[in-house]
Amino acid sequence: MEVQGGDKLIVSAGAEKKTWIVSAINNNVVKYFDETNRYQQMPVVHLQEMIKNRQIEVVRQSGSV
Repeated sequence: MEVQGGDKLIVSAGAEKKTWIVSAINNNVVKYFDETNRYQQMPVVHLQEMIKNRQIEVVRQSGSV
């Protein structure tokens, strides 16, 4: 699944899960807001690796195209 703005990412961090909301993907950088509404960035390759390793589940928002 391709990640896009508005998608929710459920991140497994050991025993706890965190929720990130993707703001945008620009120039191979994923921009997102974490649970405390802090703006963060991550290289797309790191996100792809985390998805491949099942550390992140992508939840498509119904309004996303």
